[in-house]
Amino acid sequence: MNTLWKSVHTFSFLAICTANVGWAQDPILNVPKAEDFVERFASREYSGMLIVRPVQVENAAKYDLQPREVLARAQLAREILNGFDLVSAAPEVDEYVIRIPAEDNEYALAVRLMGTGAFEYAQPNWIVAPIGCPNDTLFSSQWHHNTLGSCTAWDYAQGSSSITVAVLDTGVRLTHVDLSGRKEGYNATTNSWESAGGQVNDLHGHGTMTAGLAAAKGNNSQGVSGMGWNLRFRPVRVSDLSSGFSDIAKLTAAARAAADAGDKVISVSYSGVGDPAVETAGAYVRSRGALLVWAAGNNAENHVGNRNDNVIIVGATDSANQMPSWSGRGQRLDFVAPGVNIFSTTNAGNSSYGASSGTSFATPLVAGLCGLIFSRNPGLSPAEVENILRASALDLGAGGADDNFGYGLIRAGVALSMTTSATRTTHWATSVPDNAAWTNESYAAGAQTCDDCNSSACQYSTNSTNGNTTALTAADFENFTLPAGRRITKVELEAVARYNTATSANIGIRAFIPGGLDSGWRTTPSFTSGTTCAPRAGATGDITSLSANWTAAMINNLQFQIRRQSNLSNNTLRVVSIRLMVTTAPL
Repeated sequence: MNTLWKSVHTFSFLAICTANVGWAQDPILNVPKAEDFVERFASREYSGMLIVRPVQVENAAKYDLQPREVLARAQLAREILNGFDLVSAAPEVDEYVIRIPAEDNEYALAVRLMGTGAFEYAQPNWIVAPIGCPNDTLFSSQWHHNTLGSCTAWDYAQGSSSITVAVLDTGVRLTHVDLSGRKEGYNATTNSWESAGGQVNDLHGHGTMTAGLAAAKGNNSQGVSGMGWNLRFRPVRVSDLSSGFSDIAKLTAAARAAADAGDKVISVSYSGVGDPAVETAGAYVRSRGALLVWAAGNNAENHVGNRNDNVIIVGATDSANQMPSWSGRGQRLDFVAPGVNIFSTTNAGNSSYGASSGTSFATPLVAGLCGLIFSRNPGLSPAEVENILRASALDLGAGGADDNFGYGLIRAGVALSMTTSATRTTHWATSVPDNAAWTNESYAAGAQTCDDCNSSACQYSTNSTNGNTTALTAADFENFTLPAGRRITKVELEAVARYNTATSANIGIRAFIPGGLDSGWRTTPSFTSGTTCAPRAGATGDITSLSANWTAAMINNLQFQIRRQSNLSNNTLRVVSIRLMVTTAPL
């Protein structure tokens, strides 16, 4: 991860607001994100310690500091560390393990340490376990994971909650213990989202099985594991009939709706892939940066045409890597995946499981693998993900792509090993700047003193909940330059606030280009009540979907607004800062 770090010399939102003498330094802006400090059972758990490293003089250019400034900050880091119980030191890499005081916690302490500008990183000394295969009680019944090398794949990625696989099917059992990681559902027969009354409960059972194969929760000591067990999935019900029957128009409309909602993979376990409307839908889905994965069918269909199209078509294999007689095949077939006696979640109960056969159950395995690859590198294009699948597949049958197995059997472990992680650069806002245009609210003179959270000169004052806003223009940001040979693949907003009370609260943020794209108001998760003046960070959302073709000029033309949301009394919100994070990937 390449992070663009810059010093901010006015009203730093990260300055330490405690009595520790000498802790107020211009920070190197690398605020820890709250979600990076979340414990995960049997994966990473707190040890009561932090691993910290002072800034390094050889990285002065990366920090945009002079070497003498870095040396001064490194000396400050050592003075700060003298106040902690030192568990261990690694002088060869200038890294230290410190014990967290009983009255403190991992995230709060890391934020304060990073706020001094004296540390390169401060992170939990996580208690971790080898990932290997998950601890799900019925994992041994899922023979397909052993065939696909899933456990090796999970050493690289288990799925990101920011990547969603849309499962277009008969719905899902909403209360199944292994299917908790879902997003809002959509009913394609009524064209309504779940929040507007769209029904997505499973009327047939087919959808609960396919959803589990793509994204059932793994490593949770129960049931089974989906291919991407930390992915999000979206149930899209395409039938209101107990038989589960749908039609091509509903399926293709649902695929477009899912892509428009930002889902990266659309999985369809229905027949009908030979219809020209499916190819049209595939092209549209790709134009939105996503992939359409469709079953080859169970009637030995021969799919004639060009496999270099816009739909990934999936056939089935058995435990001996042989294609069953009923699986679809032909010139358009792209890949095969296990589809015989495949064990997954079922609709019979909240903790029920069972096995079935069909290309319907091979397809979500491929969709889940696409989700894992996108998780490993969100900046990849749909074509790049498909190329990784092709290059990593086990060639079966005749040499090269053939009409029985396409490019071959997907191999999750090999595919993830071939996927390089994304390079992220971060485009920063300063704190509320001298030239901020405040609207109908007070912003006292002497803004340069706003490092002091308790100073009234720093207050952001408004008399109404959801009230007045302040605007930050492109001039308040560093200029973003897109590195040669790279493209923008993800754009995210984050807001950080400090209050001079210990209240819980949240704030709103909006990104827009006048007369153009507009994120609308995004509300941060409620900041929990805590130490007065402690920085509180809250991710406010992925805004990548606002444009299919982000450019550096668009980034540099963005304007922003901040406003107080609920639970904040007048004059308690002292300092607000925002940042825009831009992920890039190779062309």
